[in-house]
Amino acid sequence: MTQVIKPVPTILLHNEDDASLKRKLNYYRDDIALNRSPVVVEHNKEMIDIIYKILGYRCALEYIEKYGD
Repeated sequence: MTQVIKPVPTILLHNEDDASLKRKLNYYRDDIALNRSPVVVEHNKEMIDIIYKILGYRCALEYIEKYGD
């Protein structure tokens, strides 16, 4: 079986469902649009990246489960 490595294994976002992660994505995007400080914008971009990694990881697991290696 193909080994899929859990991205950022220590982050608690793995415990949230997809809908919650999508809401967080929208929040971070909206917050960036408000032209916050560069530190906040950078943090939001990092969080968006992490959430996409988690969602991609879930897709990979589902694909492997459904179609095998």
